[in-house]
Amino acid sequence: MPDRCDGGGLAFAATRGPAGADRRVAATDGRQLAATVFLPPRARRLVIVAAATGVRRRYYAAFARWLAARGAVVVTFDYRGIGDSASGALSRDAARMRDWGEHDLAGVFHWARSEWPDLAPALVAHSVGGQVAGLVPGIEACDVLVFVGSTHGWVRHWPWWMQPYLQALWRLLLPAAIRVKGYFPSAWFGLGEPLPPGVARDWAAWCLDRNYLFGPAFGLDTSRYGRISARLVAWSFSDDFIAPRRAVDALVARYPAAAVERRHIVSRREIGRRVGHFGFFRDANQERLWRQTALDLGV
Repeated sequence: MPDRCDGGGLAFAATRGPAGADRRVAATDGRQLAATVFLPPRARRLVIVAAATGVRRRYYAAFARWLAARGAVVVTFDYRGIGDSASGALSRDAARMRDWGEHDLAGVFHWARSEWPDLAPALVAHSVGGQVAGLVPGIEACDVLVFVGSTHGWVRHWPWWMQPYLQALWRLLLPAAIRVKGYFPSAWFGLGEPLPPGVARDWAAWCLDRNYLFGPAFGLDTSRYGRISARLVAWSFSDDFIAPRRAVDALVARYPAAAVERRHIVSRREIGRRVGHFGFFRDANQERLWRQTALDLGV
């Protein structure tokens, strides 16, 4: 069973730093998204945080405030269909997972760059955020990408003993749950916020394709992945069953021009506690994980 979100949601901690200001930002297709901006006393860097599947932006607030206190303008946002970017009945939301990269992350990225044109942009991407980063026009402007638990999601990258469950999830349980609820009730499976049906179906289809989102059947323009030459720091953790090491390595291989630095952490031994898929952004990890990330970002 994957690393669970507590009660279908994620606890988030308060930490000292600049308060965030909520904004509405247009995706590239015009859909309005909820975003929060954390402004530092003196700005030296622009950081966009791309969330994991089914995770609201508030989960990253402590991390964002902490970075802002060190000189980064930090922008967090909710993908369409998630949190404060949900609109109307979830069962009737036409959102697709591809939209999260092509339109949502793209819109927030370009809006932020227009607001702070003199700051070098960087991306901190959790899980699906790193998967769809290459779908964003202009993402090549980033000189640093930090991926946390971002994977190439083909089911066979997971340990053999998890594959029967995952096959059943994508082929049987997910479609059945959508038929019953009209959307995907992710919390039933320990996977966070409920998802619009199109998002969930994209996710399942990608995971069942050996090429994941890069499969020609999905019609995505993935040419940009091979042109990204940024420094790419990719984290994985020994106790993260949602993002096993092999699956993280497989995604990193899709960024062949990047200057990759892989960090695989044996959590109990190197951190002294469980990290899993979500623990990186908990403020208990300021000293070891956040400080290293601040160094990577130059703040």
